[in-house]
Amino acid sequence: MPHHIGDAYRCQGLLDQDPDLLLEAARCYHEAPRPLSEAHARTDAAELLAGRRNQAQARVELDQALAIYARLGADWDAARAAARLRAVAVHRGVRGTRSGYRHGWDALTDTERIVASHVAGGHSNPEIAGLMSISRRTVSTHVSHILKKLTLASRVEIAAEFIRRTSQGR
Repeated sequence: MPHHIGDAYRCQGLLDQDPDLLLEAARCYHEAPRPLSEAHARTDAAELLAGRRNQAQARVELDQALAIYARLGADWDAARAAARLRAVAVHRGVRGTRSGYRHGWDALTDTERIVASHVAGGHSNPEIAGLMSISRRTVSTHVSHILKKLTLASRVEIAAEFIRRTSQGR
């Protein structure tokens, strides 16, 4: 089974601190398919690459891991990976796509949509900060941007709009 081989490569890569073994694990997980395991292995490899002063390759691996997490809706894992790599001076190479819209739902960035989902879930700014591994101030900024872009006045209105949008399948 490819994912068992991936597990072996990942364990050995972590023990040996070898990013090449971790990337081989990611390849095995990709073939399995085990996307969450693939993203974890890529995050581990990125962290080791950064420790070896290979920031460019670390950023590539981080971006690939974040793309997988986004596809899976694994927001917590994505935030954790980004925080781990920020700690070793690797930042996302590609920011969330910008639509060109200035107002309305289409103007929200991916991160703002994630924050909106947490607001709709009834979470406070400190709770959202903890869930996303970002500062309370950053959450507050995102909430302010959401309110402005959607021309809303409160968190309750954000929640209502999020629920309306997701129930429509958009």
